[in-house]
Amino acid sequence: LLLINDGSTDDTLHVANDLAKKDKRIRVIDKEHVSVGHTRNRGIDEAKGEYLAFIDADDEVVPTYLEKFITFTEDEKLDWVFCNCKYIVDKTGKEIFEKYLPTFSEKTVFEGEDLSIVRNAIFIALNEKGRDTKNIPNNVMCLFKKSIIDENNIRINENIKYGEDLLFNYTYVNYIKRFGYIPEQLYIVRKRWDSSMGNFMNGGNFKGLIDLFDEVAKIDRKFQRDITNEQSYYMISQLSQFMEALAFNRKEVKVDSTIDALKELSKNSVAMKRMKENNDMYQWKRGILWKIRYYFFSHDLYNSIYVRHRIYAFIYGKAFLKGEYRPWK
Repeated sequence: LLLINDGSTDDTLHVANDLAKKDKRIRVIDKEHVSVGHTRNRGIDEAKGEYLAFIDADDEVVPTYLEKFITFTEDEKLDWVFCNCKYIVDKTGKEIFEKYLPTFSEKTVFEGEDLSIVRNAIFIALNEKGRDTKNIPNNVMCLFKKSIIDENNIRINENIKYGEDLLFNYTYVNYIKRFGYIPEQLYIVRKRWDSSMGNFMNGGNFKGLIDLFDEVAKIDRKFQRDITNEQSYYMISQLSQFMEALAFNRKEVKVDSTIDALKELSKNSVAMKRMKENNDMYQWKRGILWKIRYYFFSHDLYNSIYVRHRIYAFIYGKAFLKGEYRPWK
């Protein structure tokens, strides 16, 4: 167990060192704070085991987490395993039980051409009616093979400020032969409204988001793949969430200059160009509101999108200030 102290300012390092004294399997690494990606890369470099599992500092796992991962992996000769999770939303104390891939009702194994389903699910998974399900963009809730990571020099891209987990997974999936899903809620996510992701959205940091899209496009180019509807849907959904956060935090960000910068970024982005040229989106199994939203984003009508979210902000503004509503939750 690697406990990596990423520049904490509380008593974390002291607690970690005490644990290491009691159990020789625990190693403590103390480092200056750089980023989550830098920390995970340090863990990858230091790890000596056959498998890798990442656990965020504010999350929990059930006692049989690794046991069930490894048993399933070795029984089915898997290269990557993903499990279901339980969400606990802090502050309200409300527990949300949610499956990331609810179309999988039991232990499921994918191989061969079916791995395209897994690749798409990294962005968004849709059921047969074309409705949203959840995706698998996170490094947590997973078990990876260290040999695949090392042989293909897969690391967290430290130049990406948002979605580095997704990018890691989308790289890793290209080198696996068998993927498995465990429906049990083995991982417990504590979702905080003041998280780094929420703060990133609040800042209107569209550049970080489009940088992620362009890195995904690079991977597709390497493996000679066209953009998928799932990727286009993910891009528009993420842009919409960022626009909604901008509408709710307009006093903290210069809206006009932020939208102007987004238009310029969109013009110079390979990924955005791919999304705009994906005419299949109009025939996709979605409703009319989806088609309208896609039209707005594909034609850079960001001011119109912003106005729509400002209406939401006007309606839910008081709840937002009380901490009862978060548009990106």
